[in-house]
Amino acid sequence: MSKPFIKSADTSTSVSNSRSEIEKMLRRYGAHSLSVGQDYQRGTVVVSFIVPNTPTKDSQAIPIRLPVSVRAVYDRLYGQPQRWLVDPETNKGRYAHNPNGYDTKKLEQAERVAWRHLVLWIDAALTSAQAGLQTMTEAFLAHAVIPSETGAPVRVMDYLEAAQGQLAPGVRGLLAAPAETEP
Repeated sequence: MSKPFIKSADTSTSVSNSRSEIEKMLRRYGAHSLSVGQDYQRGTVVVSFIVPNTPTKDSQAIPIRLPVSVRAVYDRLYGQPQRWLVDPETNKGRYAHNPNGYDTKKLEQAERVAWRHLVLWIDAALTSAQAGLQTMTEAFLAHAVIPSETGAPVRVMDYLEAAQGQLAPGVRGLLAAPAETEP
């Protein structure tokens, strides 16, 4: 099986440069705030910002939250780290994901690639909204933050996934299947 094409897979742009580009870009398009959260243990990054829905003066502000899994990028670039497990009852072996098997250098490259994709993603969405092709809400719909029933902020996608059993079958079909958990 051949490796999938992943744009910027060989980037040498540092995370700090990509982050700086995002900050400048968001300012240029009138963002009100930017926050970045990083969970090193889980290998995740969350970029959150508030941006006007349209370029007009009195536009409603839209909160956006973009979560990115650096490990998911690693898995697409290099394959998921595996380990051999043997079932003691059947004495049969199988390969399973090894969450501790990530190579440090490759993980650093996956992080650079993830940040370059954040730059590309945000740039494409902001540019298309500025040009009038869509609103910011439309550009970032899955990642727009709305209040849940409890009032807690939640992304539209997370809200829909939580309500999956209550949605019409045609709408449920648009969502990813619930993630399977390892035994």
